[in-house]
Amino acid sequence: MFFISGSAFAYQHSSTDQAFDDSAAAEKNCDGSQLAMNQCEGNIYDHLDQRMNELYRQQMMRLGPDSKAALRDAQRAWIVFRDKTCLYEAGKDARSYMQMVELMCQADMTRRRIEDLNTYLACTSSGCPSD
Repeated sequence: MFFISGSAFAYQHSSTDQAFDDSAAAEKNCDGSQLAMNQCEGNIYDHLDQRMNELYRQQMMRLGPDSKAALRDAQRAWIVFRDKTCLYEAGKDARSYMQMVELMCQADMTRRRIEDLNTYLACTSSGCPSD
């Protein structure tokens, strides 16, 4: 018996997530094998990553040169942080379910980054992260 904790399992898929991904539909398409669950989590993560990149591009279009450089540096650092955090959460165990743990962590952290980018894009008052 094993116990896994951390943010990889902290996020519960819900019907309000439709703006970010189609988790419920992806979960229904899993046949229950570990390989299928890994594939489903990979599809969810890929969709979220595409959404995040779209929002990042939208924010970059609003920025002047100095702010673009700052956001680019922040995004690159965030990607390293996300990847290292999820590798830590998945551990060094080579069992097949650890890939799912890593993908769930990446999806969860990407959801949070999407929220950040949406906040940047919605901000129109003085003091917003834009030029």
